[in-house]
Amino acid sequence: MTLPVPDSTLRACVVVPARDEEDLIGSCLEALATQVHVSYDEYEVLLILDDCTDRTEAHAREIAVGHPRLRLHLLDGPGEGSGPARRVGMDAACARLLQVGRPEGLIACTDADTVVAPDWLAAQLRAVSQGARAIG
Repeated sequence: MTLPVPDSTLRACVVVPARDEEDLIGSCLEALATQVHVSYDEYEVLLILDDCTDRTEAHAREIAVGHPRLRLHLLDGPGEGSGPARRVGMDAACARLLQVGRPEGLIACTDADTVVAPDWLAAQLRAVSQGARAIG
């Protein structure tokens, strides 16, 4: 899938690998769509669809319609599991951040069956602004 040109305000990309997660992807994307203390134009979500055979993609698109400010991009994974799918997303995220001149930008990862805290992304961006090179 081809991605649009990233917005110049991009500071972070969230990578989410997914394989057959139609029952859980909604909660994951809802949590990412409603992050606090970070502007919607500062981050985007790269959902890596890794050989899905269910409605994960359709459900993700439905969530994005309900949250028009959520910048959700879908990428095809290699169909080799979450590690290789995550790498596809991280490579794309790195390229997008470099494209907007942000080599210090944040690449955050979560799983499709995870619901992150409302300030998850803001806390990571704060840590990066204070010099963190890796966050675990």
